[in-house]
Parts: sequence; C-alpha cells; structure tokens
Amino acid sequence: MRDGWHIDERVVARVAEAFGLGSVHAVSYLATGLMNRNWRITAGAGQFALKRIIDVPVAVARRNLRVLDALHEVGVPAGAAMRTPDGDPVVEVGGNGYCVLPWHDGSHPRGPDLSLRQADHLGAVAARIHDASTARYRPSASTWQRPDRRNRSRRRMSRSRKLADFTPQRGQPAASSIGR
Repeated sequence: MRDGWHIDERVVARVAEAFGLGSVHAVSYLATGLMNRNWRITAGAGQFALKRIIDVPVAVARRNLRVLDALHEVGVPAGAAMRTPDGDPVVEVGGNGYCVLPWHDGSHPRGPDLSLRQADHLGAVAARIHDASTARYRPSASTWQRPDRRNRSRRRMSRSRKLADFTPQRGQPAASSIGR
C-alpha cells in the first residue's frame, strides 16, 4: 500500500536525468521536511535533496531558488540549487515542480535549541542577507536588474528594514558580542 509520500520511480528517474545526476541507487522519504515533500536520493553523481514543490507556485519557487544562488554567490551560506542544461532550477514532471539541491549532512535545530553561539552565528548570517539585499538589485526571469525607483515593493522593504533595525539600548549587549 502506498502512503501520501510515495514518489514514483519514473518521476525520480526523469528528474535525475533532467539534472544530470546519473542513475538513481536509493530514494528515502524525509519526514521532517518543512514546506515541501522531500526525499534524499543517492545517484551516480552523489547524494541530493529532491523536493516536490507544494508550498508556492512553481514560478515563485524558480525565483526563490535564483535568489538562493545569488546569496550563495555573495558568500551567504545558502544551498545553490542544481540546474538543468537550460539553466532552470525547477523541472516539471506530471504536473508537479521538482528541484534538487546537493545533500549536506547535518541537523536542523529548532530556534529554542540553539546555543547563544549558534544564535549569534545565525544573526550574523541574517545580517549578511540584509547586507546583500542593500545592493538594490532584484532578480528578473533571466538576469539581475536595477529596480525602478518608484517600485512599491522596494519602499515596503525599506520600511521593513527600519522596523527590523535593532540598536541596543544602554546596558544591552550588541548582538555580535552575545555568546563570546
């Protein structure tokens, strides 16, 4: 009997072929995925995370994966998605979108389980993401473009940055000194 997390081996084979992963040797469902249905696959080219996109439309997933690539390029530790020979980070098979990322061993701790040192590191990474966003570039379908100065989303983002700014009050440690 198949459960709701079964993935047809023909789908896996088509995705592996599209991303050039070689023949697939093993597939295991990952029950702890947050937003998508996720599997760990072992193929000729290595180990990968296979994600069936269910949390956002495929066009949004493509944009998000391109943003991850851009963050990775500026030094933010973000997983860069595999690409098809055409440069697409998403493959559509049987009406579903799939993306593949290289597998990284490790764990995904919950926020309350972070040590102060880990929380400090997470804050530093978040700061690098915000710093990268101040370059005032946004992804388009195929390239990066300067946004129109009248762009409403940019104004909203600017207001959000002001809300997110944190200036320590007298007696409070700066975020970079916590856990040291």
